Amino acid sequence: MRLLGLGLLVGITACGGATAPPAKPIVGTAPTVAHAPRVSMRAQSELGSIDPKATHKVFRSLDPTFDHCEETALRRVDVLSGDLNIFVRIGLDGKPKYAYLLESTVGDYETEKCFVDAVLQAKFPRPEGGDAEVKYQTNLKATPTRPATDWPSERVANIISRARTCKDGSSARYQVTLYVGPQGGKAGRVLSVGVAAAENGADERVSCIVRMVQAAHVPTPGSWPAKVTFEL
Repeated sequence: MRLLGLGLLVGITACGGATAPPAKPIVGTAPTVAHAPRVSMRAQSELGSIDPKATHKVFRSLDPTFDHCEETALRRVDVLSGDLNIFVRIGLDGKPKYAYLLESTVGDYETEKCFVDAVLQAKFPRPEGGDAEVKYQTNLKATPTRPATDWPSERVANIISRARTCKDGSSARYQVTLYVGPQGGKAGRVLSVGVAAAENGADERVSCIVRMVQAAHVPTPGSWPAKVTFEL
């Protein structure tokens, strides 16, 4: 069962059109139950208001697409699991201006992109008084019969130090999750990797991290895949 949560950031319209950056997300990935949307005020923002029930209905209409994203991913890595927290900026015409992941423990770039792309194609209710900013929490519905073994971040310390160089001076919070599978002997191999970059326009940085992690040397997890999440 997919657990859902909706958070709205509501403010006022100001002259000039400059956009305040999204507030730093609260750490944690536990999704909120769908029938209790969370609405919060953000001080000194330049935002309009949007109908939370209608907005939540739009997200629920994306469930078939989200399901397809997940089913495709599980055919490649059958131990995938995790939560996503998606941030979207909605223009006055109801169309998303941009969207990105505030958090994700899914650990698969293609799947995460599939979710975000689905949101970008959606048509939302028109905000009043300015753009609206929405946070939507969801998760992969499938529960692996045997989940991946949890690894501490120390097991991939070499990856963390190298991946950090991809941020290129960005001060945003980046959350990286990867799965490691057995390859033979003492060596393992990266099965998949995902990145939640809590800022807009981070595609090149995310791609750099994904490439670097995929090419990294990792220890073997033994006979069963392992999963590790760390922050940059």
